[in-house]
Amino acid sequence: MRFKRVLPLLMGLGLFFSFMTTTASASKQYLNAFPSPMQAKWYAYNKKTGYTTLKISDHQLSVIKDQRTTATVSLHAYQKHDATKATKKQANWIYAWRDNDWIATYGWNQRFGSGSYFNVKKVKKSNQLTIHSMQAGVNSGTYYQTKHLAKHYGSKQQSNNTILM
Repeated sequence: MRFKRVLPLLMGLGLFFSFMTTTASASKQYLNAFPSPMQAKWYAYNKKTGYTTLKISDHQLSVIKDQRTTATVSLHAYQKHDATKATKKQANWIYAWRDNDWIATYGWNQRFGSGSYFNVKKVKKSNQLTIHSMQAGVNSGTYYQTKHLAKHYGSKQQSNNTILM
């Protein structure tokens, strides 16, 4: 008899918690600008390819290799849109949101894939930018705010920094 009284209560709580979990994970906190800890010049070093520089401002991310800008993307506030109908102007647009401790980005006209993920953390009193991406042609690796740190850690780790853009 006791089980019959408890069962509806458990079912109600289960439904409540599944609803709460679904709504919490479904809402994304979209960004209008890159967070201030990300806004800087970042350097990575590889013995074979030399330095790669990422310049991140509030709304732009540029990749600089051999003193030439090889790619620039612009961060835009997310608006619901049809990715199949992106204009030429929107080809280099991205949007971003917070995903736990990471900043996740997708291309404006990207319909599939994993996007790129950015994280800034302190490592031995210095900021370190980590980028993870499964996309071909996107920089993945570890970046530092000085060339000295990039060369110091880059030569030890031989991180997977690639430029294919």
